[in-house]
Amino acid sequence: LARRLLEIGRGWRLRISSIDPLDIDDGLIALLADAEQVCPHLHLSIQSGDDDVRRRMGRGRGGQAVLGRIARLRAVRADLVLGADFIVGFPGESEEDFCQTLELAQRVSFDHAYSFIFSARPGTVAAGMEDLVPLAVAQERLARLQAVLGASQRAGNLARVGCEESVLVEGHSKRDDGVLTGRTLHNRTVNFPGEATSIGQIVRVRVTEGLANSLRGELL
Repeated sequence: LARRLLEIGRGWRLRISSIDPLDIDDGLIALLADAEQVCPHLHLSIQSGDDDVRRRMGRGRGGQAVLGRIARLRAVRADLVLGADFIVGFPGESEEDFCQTLELAQRVSFDHAYSFIFSARPGTVAAGMEDLVPLAVAQERLARLQAVLGASQRAGNLARVGCEESVLVEGHSKRDDGVLTGRTLHNRTVNFPGEATSIGQIVRVRVTEGLANSLRGELL
């Protein structure tokens, strides 16, 4: 499907999101390697770095298998950045299990991530599982994970200061109508002064400031 979409024409972007790391195959790796219109950004639905926890989630292996897929991606696309989803406190998660997730987050240095405490959803297998993790323990684990993830995101944003970015302008900033907001090829949010005529266009922006969750810049 991605290959067919890329045949339509140029001047637009294709972003691949929310894929389980174990679903990354040779075709996707080749796509990222040779298709310039495919953004150098991939969001992975990892959830846990521990093998046993991922198996109980119905997701297969974690840990080294996930790291292996990520290494293959980065070998063919040096400018690739990664986002991820994580769940802490899944039923039966031990401290050792959680530390596998924490170690994975430290080794990969995700550009951004969404992380949550497990909550049972009616009708799912997990909703009937026992050996629940106490809420206080899950909250403490989430705080530790988010500290690692937040540090990686801040470092990535700071590293872009002074760089020129290709930004797809999405609209006005929620806080200031005189400021536009858009996304870089790496899916970072950039806010910069500009006119409404730029909305829907791809423009060049120089990054002037790296914040915790976004960038600030100036239109070139």
